[in-house]
Amino acid sequence: MNYQKIYDQIIERARSEVRKKKSTVYYEAHHILPRCLGGEGLTIQWKTHPNIVLLTAREHFLCHWLLVRLHSENAKLIYALWIMCNTGSGTNYRRYTPSRRAYEESKNLHSKELKKKPVWNMGKLPSKKGISQTREHIEKRIKAHKGTTRTEEAKSKMSEARKGKIPWNKGLHRSEEQNRNYKKPVRHKETGVTYSSINEASLAFKCTGQTISNRLKKGIFEYT
Repeated sequence: MNYQKIYDQIIERARSEVRKKKSTVYYEAHHILPRCLGGEGLTIQWKTHPNIVLLTAREHFLCHWLLVRLHSENAKLIYALWIMCNTGSGTNYRRYTPSRRAYEESKNLHSKELKKKPVWNMGKLPSKKGISQTREHIEKRIKAHKGTTRTEEAKSKMSEARKGKIPWNKGLHRSEEQNRNYKKPVRHKETGVTYSSINEASLAFKCTGQTISNRLKKGIFEYT
């Protein structure tokens, strides 16, 4: 099949009709020679630029499909066709809805192009999720934040950010074992100060009981 001939016929017919954008007729501006192949002009210049022509939604889609057939290795044309396949009635009811055949062809070509690109995280260090921090790292972090206080502006911003959000632990209840642990005395290893319960320690450090529980797991506190 002569794809170039079919493409040229669509363009010439559109040119011969001297089309104009109207509220009653829907047209889409198209680059006759795509910009990725050296074509010039902006779609807003459809009235004057020789490289811009007005096409119906169906003609526009067919032209891009034909361009991909003519330049099957051009990644930008493949991507443009894929975008047209996924911007149908959901965003503009007048856009052309491609056939299943066209969609599948575009999908396969786009998938092949993606496989040619390197993975976004190639060469990056693996995630540290699940890796426990060393005692040395924890102590350095504690010293770095020790004595620092948040400004009223920072507190206000944090408060605003939390408004309307449902707490992660809403509706959850502690087990009997957790309740017993909350009442046990705990000692801060660095200072040596002992607190009668997790609640008392949380009040002293101006944090939640859950934070103290987490610090117990990390070895910052210990039960006495």
